Amino acid sequence: MAKYKKKKSPFMTVVKVVVIIMFVIMIGMTVGQMIIQLPIWH
Repeated sequence: MAKYKKKKSPFMTVVKVVVIIMFVIMIGMTVGQMIIQLPIWH
């Protein structure tokens, strides 16, 4: 465990990346729903 203390915690980096990815997916889904509901495609 002493080796990991010198670097930034890799676990926190992974958590940040996962949160960012989930946030982007949520925004993408919301925008996708809005685009689908627009009358452009009809």
